[in-house]
Amino acid sequence: FDVLINNAGMLRHERKVTKEGQEMTLAANHLGPFLLTHLLLEDLKKKKGARIVNVNSSLHHLPKRFDCEDPQMERNYEMFSAYGRAKLAAVLCTYELQRRLAEEKAGVTVNCLHPGQVMTDVSKNMHWILRYGELMFYPMMYLMRKTAYQGCFTSVHVATSPELAVVGGKYFVNCREARSNPSSYNKEEAKKVWDLSCKLVGVSW
Repeated sequence: FDVLINNAGMLRHERKVTKEGQEMTLAANHLGPFLLTHLLLEDLKKKKGARIVNVNSSLHHLPKRFDCEDPQMERNYEMFSAYGRAKLAAVLCTYELQRRLAEEKAGVTVNCLHPGQVMTDVSKNMHWILRYGELMFYPMMYLMRKTAYQGCFTSVHVATSPELAVVGGKYFVNCREARSNPSSYNKEEAKKVWDLSCKLVGVSW
């Protein structure tokens, strides 16, 4: 294979941890794809022009920065804050991985993207009141949101477009390059989140 697309998303209205002790929102939205990429990277390096695509969310713009002092949100857990911080961590690590790949001339690129507001079941673990509200406004949301088919357009573009063959470390929206959260461009923060992610999943990278 020569393309890895990490597409995982989950919202939880209450804080829960995995059997490994990781907060579930962070685990599903960032740590899982981070670990999978680590496990498959050497195989990707064997393919000339391989690409890694991390599907993200515009909600990564919510937090001002990623809190490395409380990455698991043991204090003041809130669903959208947890989701936004997990997605910001993923953007930070996308950029950090691209810098590392470029430095070693690995021939692999990594980018991230927002697919748009897509009709998915990502909200199934939200509080029942929010779920009820979502069902009430379903007809309106159906008109405003993308179908799953439309939602994959930017992912496919970033994964296959010839013009992006050597482009890495970028964020895309609607098949166009866009600006991500200002804090995502802080290289020192990215390194901290990278090292923390490695520690949480138990790898040396």
